[in-house]
Amino acid sequence: MVAGEDLWDASASVPPDADARWWSTMYERVARIQRFTSELLAARSTDQVVQALVAEVLASGAATVAVTLLAGDRLVLAGQGGYADGVLERFGDLDLERDRDLPVVQAARERTMLRIHSSTALAAGDVRVAEAVEATGNKSWAAVPIQLEDRVLGALWVGFAEVQPFVETHTFADDDLAFIEALAVQAAQALDRMQSYERVEGARHEAEAARERLSFLVRAGDVLNGSLSLDVTLQRLVEVVVPGVAEWCAVHLLDARHVPVLAAAAHRQRSRRADIEALYAHHPVRLDAVWGTGAVLRTGRAELHPHLGESAWARISGDPAVLRVLRRLGLGSLVSVPLLRGDDVLGALTFAARRPGALGETELALARDLATRAAVAIENARLHERTGHLLTTLQRSLLPPALPAIPGAELAACYRPGVGDIGGDFYDVFALRGDTWGVVLGDVSGRGTEAAALTALARHAVRGAAMAVRRPAQVLAVLNQALVEEPELDRFCTAVFARLKPDRDGLQLTLARAGHPFPLLVRADGAVVALHPPGDLLGVRSEAELVDDIVGLDPGDVLVLYTDGLTECRGPRGRFGSERLRRLLARHAGARATEVVAALEAAIADHAGGPVGDDVAILAVRAV
Repeated sequence: MVAGEDLWDASASVPPDADARWWSTMYERVARIQRFTSELLAARSTDQVVQALVAEVLASGAATVAVTLLAGDRLVLAGQGGYADGVLERFGDLDLERDRDLPVVQAARERTMLRIHSSTALAAGDVRVAEAVEATGNKSWAAVPIQLEDRVLGALWVGFAEVQPFVETHTFADDDLAFIEALAVQAAQALDRMQSYERVEGARHEAEAARERLSFLVRAGDVLNGSLSLDVTLQRLVEVVVPGVAEWCAVHLLDARHVPVLAAAAHRQRSRRADIEALYAHHPVRLDAVWGTGAVLRTGRAELHPHLGESAWARISGDPAVLRVLRRLGLGSLVSVPLLRGDDVLGALTFAARRPGALGETELALARDLATRAAVAIENARLHERTGHLLTTLQRSLLPPALPAIPGAELAACYRPGVGDIGGDFYDVFALRGDTWGVVLGDVSGRGTEAAALTALARHAVRGAAMAVRRPAQVLAVLNQALVEEPELDRFCTAVFARLKPDRDGLQLTLARAGHPFPLLVRADGAVVALHPPGDLLGVRSEAELVDDIVGLDPGDVLVLYTDGLTECRGPRGRFGSERLRRLLARHAGARATEVVAALEAAIADHAGGPVGDDVAILAVRAV
């Protein structure tokens, strides 16, 4: 150092012929050092320290100044003054090894101040330097390390308009440079303090960002796992991203032919979603694409494009329609990550933003984590839908494909599956001898394949027994015996069986009930009558008490059979219940069987406010 270790010290080099002007200059500089120190103490960021240093160096008589700070093995331009725009553009990021011949790099590497008094020597062999020298018109330079004890934090590159700086106004160039070096020392202390603070703040912000990211992913996981519908899951996925992370978002899935299909999209402005769909309609994602979503789908590797512009849009497509849509949407930055199941690519999740630089490494990391969770949710939804399709197919096989036409009667039925595995509700209507018909509705306990097996057994046992015995109580007794003889199933069943015979006055029914909800007879005049012949559960013991009941239906009367999923249906208002059922049926007295069933189905859907918890089967028989 030319000056003292901590502060510029005027007394260290007092010339023998020092006069009043010299001492005045020294006192002024001491005062400036003190003001500069106060300004640095008030600084709250590295940038504020750098800007204060630039201003003070220029005020000391320098024509130009550039402040570079050490970042690993590089010197990065942090601030400048006195230069025209663009002069230092190629010096913004200097490699300590590659650019070791530049004086500012030498000063940082060797921790020493360098003086250059020849523009020819400075510019020799480096076109970048020659152009910069010519642009400034400086005649001499100094490279001053910014260091704190033995640690180098960066370097100053100072330019002067004279060959010997300040010679025309002052006679002591060494003191002038010593003053600049003292400024660098003071700045080094402030920079070290700021960088320590910013490291702590950075760690704190990083921890907060990590917590926010984890919180976001937890919320996203809850949202994604809240539905087993594939369409709902995909739409929830894009709506998790928009608007919190990106301006717009799209999900593409590969179909059975390995063709990319737009599966969901969202935009911060809902009306712009149509633009996303129009973009991919005009320019479908292709697996042979060089970059973007198509390349991600092909390679399974994520891509980040933080800065995109119209030149990049032209690489996407030269179609004017595509460019018009891109201008409306805006595509300044893009993140696209694969949705992976092991090594298999299910699809791609794409984030986009209008502003260049809006999406970066943070959003890429977030997209990767979200894609991992999304892929699991998508697979679960697909598995549920495949399973649901199989269960629906199996359930339909346990119900009659259509209800028969019975003279003098009108029939209607519905089956509404509950949430989860296949249930055990069933109904059937079939012809017996002569003009007599068998009508059965039942409910096997539990859910799943065992319940389905027992349902099939019950339905076929009833059909077989009804052909062999006449009384409904006997038919149910045969079913009870069949269930008791299958102890490994460990299930029970409730049921209502009726023999129906049209006559000239309407319909004649003989029915038996086995532990089942009471059938309801809705008279044409609005009266609702519960039919409750006693009857035990089936499959519990070998001898079940079962009794027949005989009832006649006049024209307009409707017999309603139902499973307990109807009255036990729960919603925000509690159970649907028997009283609510009776009131609804009374309001539909005299209605057609199809209207009664439709009214019941709509009522439980409205009451549940979503999927019903248990299966519901309803069968209505109306005398005409």
